[in-house]
Amino acid sequence: MKLQLFYSKREILYFLLILLGILSINLGLKFYEFKEFRAKNYAFYDAQILNAYTKTNERGRTYTVLKLKTADFTLYTTAGLGREFHRFARVNIGIVTKNVKFLDFLKQRFYAPNFKISAETAPSGAKWRAISFVRAQHEDEMTADLYSALYFATEISKPLRASVTNWGIAHIISISGFHLGIIFSTVFLLAMPIYRYFQDRYFPYRSAKRDLSVFVIVLMSGYLFVLDFTPSFLRSLAMCCVGFYLAMRNFYVVKFTNLFLTIALLLAFFPHLAFSIGFYFSCLGVLYIFLYLHHFAPKFKLWQNVILFNLYVWLSMNVAVYYFFPTASLQQLSVMPLGYVFVIFYPLSIFLHLFGLGGALDTPLLAFLNFALPSFQAQIPPLLFALANICALAAIKLRYAALGCAIIGISPIFFIT
Repeated sequence: MKLQLFYSKREILYFLLILLGILSINLGLKFYEFKEFRAKNYAFYDAQILNAYTKTNERGRTYTVLKLKTADFTLYTTAGLGREFHRFARVNIGIVTKNVKFLDFLKQRFYAPNFKISAETAPSGAKWRAISFVRAQHEDEMTADLYSALYFATEISKPLRASVTNWGIAHIISISGFHLGIIFSTVFLLAMPIYRYFQDRYFPYRSAKRDLSVFVIVLMSGYLFVLDFTPSFLRSLAMCCVGFYLAMRNFYVVKFTNLFLTIALLLAFFPHLAFSIGFYFSCLGVLYIFLYLHHFAPKFKLWQNVILFNLYVWLSMNVAVYYFFPTASLQQLSVMPLGYVFVIFYPLSIFLHLFGLGGALDTPLLAFLNFALPSFQAQIPPLLFALANICALAAIKLRYAALGCAIIGISPIFFIT
């Protein structure tokens, strides 16, 4: 008999009160950091250049926009056109702090004017050596950007971003639960024969599934640090840990309560996630997965679910995706079969890079990335976006609302301009 995580609303309330206390403490600590940050009108930080591009404002002034990553936050600033900046290089930057608001500081992503940027120095460290090892296997900048983004969640260039948007594969490029699932399965299957060999000889009493799951979770926890706590991967790993614990304790795993409590737990410890679009997409995607498994999966055969599951999630996500990223193209209709291809491509590409053969697939990959059909803009009204989110929450109780999520997902075609 499966156990329940909570047996009464009072237990849920107590748990939420504990999380509220944790959130209050973290917000208090963050506000203290903010006061320290604002104690002086200026401050110096070591930072890495994530991106640098030119922009022209409404007054006709052209300048360079810099996106920088410090140890504590992501910073946007501007510079004149007289100097060239290189991605991944490190600089020491002096910024003016007096106009930064607490909410922006809490988001860990804000704009601040600068008064000094030092000369660039080459990046260093184990992570950068790994990134360099991957990038050195590619002659074209676009494929180098693609793989470093796939493995290390690095910033992608504008040409690659345009291609990814046209194909509608941002969720494939951005490291998330999809990637975690592939990595988890691949490592698990590869390690199982080795584990079985030693298990049969030395510890036949232990559970292979439990031990290997713990091993992969620990491995992925280390990977999370390499990724600088990317929000979507953080959510995925947290849900993986919660799901594993519940399964080992014979609790129900696929429950909406578990999903929302995991989200609440993450927000309590990492308040800045509340402002992350990636975290929102990640949570919404899992909600639609749960909705399909709850309302529709038992009614179809396995081969039917393989098709309908991806179709349902893709349609349901459309309104939210186009609300934030309005570019639409006929290429995006191929996103579902591309997802199946990626399940094979992703682990294969990792093994090729480990043996220095990462460029083996560059020719067909470049042809794929450079292919572009005409694109359009799907301007989703805020009211439709709100309706889609309300429908998703109502679908937890109502099957017709769950079906409505997919039906609403067709509506972006009526807002194409």
